Amino acid sequence: MAGGERAGIAAIAGKVANEIIPWLKWTIHPPSDQNFECVLPQKHNPPKAEPDSEQKAHNHPTDVVYSYIDPYTEKTIALNTDLKSYATGTIKQFAIRKALKSLAHSIDCARYSDEWKTRYSLTQEDLEIRGMLFVYNHDGGWDSTFYDIFYGKKSSKKSSTSAESEQDINILNIDLQKDQQIHILEPSSIKYIKTVIDDLEKLDSRGEFNRANYQFFYPDLNLHKAKNLPSSRPATLELISAPFMIIEYQEEHLFNAKQEAIKSIDAGYKIYYKARIEGWKDMFFLLDSLSNYQILNSNKKISIRAIASDQSDMAKNYFRTASQEYIKKWGKSETIEKIEFELIPTVSDFFSKEELDW
Repeated sequence: MAGGERAGIAAIAGKVANEIIPWLKWTIHPPSDQNFECVLPQKHNPPKAEPDSEQKAHNHPTDVVYSYIDPYTEKTIALNTDLKSYATGTIKQFAIRKALKSLAHSIDCARYSDEWKTRYSLTQEDLEIRGMLFVYNHDGGWDSTFYDIFYGKKSSKKSSTSAESEQDINILNIDLQKDQQIHILEPSSIKYIKTVIDDLEKLDSRGEFNRANYQFFYPDLNLHKAKNLPSSRPATLELISAPFMIIEYQEEHLFNAKQEAIKSIDAGYKIYYKARIEGWKDMFFLLDSLSNYQILNSNKKISIRAIASDQSDMAKNYFRTASQEYIKKWGKSETIEKIEFELIPTVSDFFSKEELDW
């Protein structure tokens, strides 16, 4: 892998990514674990300031490339990805800064590199190349806010111009270019995705979800409307980072030769709410959003599934209060009272020493 991690540890991040990417409806572009030649060596690997110092050839690493089509712009979003796996206590500021700077240089070159575009079959004109840092915590012990490490430990005696603050991670010291983006899927986001997938698998086994026919829901916006076919709409990185995610699934009814039902799934929506519910108004806003999206008028089953680890003991009470207040103001009691609200457990997984050492 691109970061020089021990083989077993590095492979864990790839294994986890391979499990979740198909559920997100992203495309995987082989081959993995490749380097491509830098087309801007003077910028990314300048020669030393010494007499007769020559420009040396330089490569950029690519662990894997994913892509999806943005539902609103219809652009192909290509993600040049660095897969990282860390134990708790080893996720350090300098390592993250180094990885982000390497990604920034890689995507700066990739947009001009015929080698990169040809290798990954991404030659279309309407292409946006972004970087993605995939940071997996393989021992399951990370419980901090990931972005705290961007700023390090501060001393009240030091000024904002100290060397310590200069080491903070920002777009200036990772060389990110104008109009380019790097996304970070950090431990809590990966755990959130894995929790959603685990719940969907359980629902599918009970006939409460149709994994063969589902899509991520995108409402029409004032300036943009979702354009591609609903069945192909992926989970964009913006959707994954949003407070909640709506997944729509279609009905499926199968009968045997005697016309007896052997499988029956009614169409519906699963709404995964990851933001902390601070009061009933949060749930009132969610119900109002569902109304604006015409979901409350769909006559389909609606299930709100809040990530339990992020919620207080009052979460269910907040939803009940919001439902009552919404009915008072807007009616729709028959629809609102049918909405399910559940707290779902967060997936907690870790890999053994034997798995890491193979």
